[in-house]
Amino acid sequence: MNAVAEVAEPTTEVSADDAGMQPDAINEAVRDAMASIIQKIVAVKGAAHESLTKSASEHAPEELVGLLKSVGVDAEPTAESVAPWLATLDAAKEIVRGTVAAEPVADEPKGKAPKSKKAKAPKAAKAPKEKKEKKEAEFKPAAVRVVEASAHTLPEKNERALLVPLPEKFYLLDEPARTGKHVHQVDPARVESCTPVMPNLDLLASTGNPYPAEPDGTVKTTDKYLNFVKISHFTYQHFAANGEMLGRPDAEVVERILGMADMTDTYETRLAIQDTLMDLALYGLAEMFTKGRSRLFKVKGV
Repeated sequence: MNAVAEVAEPTTEVSADDAGMQPDAINEAVRDAMASIIQKIVAVKGAAHESLTKSASEHAPEELVGLLKSVGVDAEPTAESVAPWLATLDAAKEIVRGTVAAEPVADEPKGKAPKSKKAKAPKAAKAPKEKKEKKEAEFKPAAVRVVEASAHTLPEKNERALLVPLPEKFYLLDEPARTGKHVHQVDPARVESCTPVMPNLDLLASTGNPYPAEPDGTVKTTDKYLNFVKISHFTYQHFAANGEMLGRPDAEVVERILGMADMTDTYETRLAIQDTLMDLALYGLAEMFTKGRSRLFKVKGV
C-alpha cells in the first residue's frame, strides 16, 4: 500500500467527522477516491498486488496513513486513528475487484467465415495419470529471538512493563525494530498493542490468570483503554481452558470473550485478543506458530 504516493496526489478534502468516526461507516467520497488510486496501482502492479488482495484490517496502521493522506484524510499511524476508515477502504477494494473481474473478452473478427477443419483420426486413449494429493500447508514455529530480560532495553520510554514482574527471558519477534513513537512496550519489532498491561506472573501464580479481571494499579493507560484489560483476562481464561487459539478466532469465540468482558465488538477490541496472545508468547507463557499470515497459539507444554 506504500506505493500509493507514487501514483496519485490527494483527490479530495475530507475529515474524520464526515464518516461519523464509526468503524463500520462508509464515506462514499473517500471510497471513490481510494478506488481511483487502487485502480491506478493495479494497472501498474497487476491484480495480484497487495493493495487489492489484502483486506483493510491486514494493513498495518502506518501503511494506511499514506493512502489516507492521498485522499485528503489526516490520520496518525495508530489502530485507533485508522479504524474509522477500514470499512471505506474495503468498499473501495470491492469496487476495483468488480472492474477487474468485468474486463471484456475480445470478440471474434467479423467478415470471414471460419475455415472448415479436416477431421483427424482419433488418437489412442492415454491411461489417466495419477493425481498427486496436495499437502496442505502446516503451522510452523514462529521465528523468535530469545533474550535475557535483564539485558533487554525496553523500547517504551514510560517503561510500563516494569509495573509487573519481568520473566527470565523474552521471546521477541525475529524482525527488524520499528521506528517512531508507536512501538510495543517490550518488543521493538511490534507496533503499539491494544492491551494496556503485560502478563503479571505473580498474579498468574496466585489466581491462575496473569491479567486482572478489572483495571488495577498495574494498568496505566488512557480511560478509553483501561477496560481492555478485561479482554485480556477472559482471552487467557478461554485460551487456558482450550489449550490453543487462533490469533484471529472464529466469530463465536470473539463474541464469547467480548461478551464476558462486557465490551463492544470493534476493530480494536478484536485486535486486543490477538495482542494478548502475542504478549503471552512474548513472556514464554504460550508458543506461537505461523502459516502465511495466520497465527496459532498453544499453551506452553501442550
